[in-house]
Amino acid sequence: MSRLALVVYDLEGYIESERYDSNPRIPVGLPYLWVTVPDGKRLSKIDLTGIEPRPVLEDAPKNELTILQETVEMLVLASLGV
Repeated sequence: MSRLALVVYDLEGYIESERYDSNPRIPVGLPYLWVTVPDGKRLSKIDLTGIEPRPVLEDAPKNELTILQETVEMLVLASLGV
């Protein structure tokens, strides 16, 4: 499942604000972009080198719960000899 974000950025592509609200206030006088962020990804910056600004996405770091779940799964499989 992906999330829709309203992203406010500066003239260098640095992200000033990300809003995932259902009804965020659209900024007046500031550059912004609607971005769809897929699960497992996060927004790192806005690329301003082309004609149109583009979001730059990167892999999101795993949280502690995900790491623990993967560790338990590996241990279970190892104990079963799989």
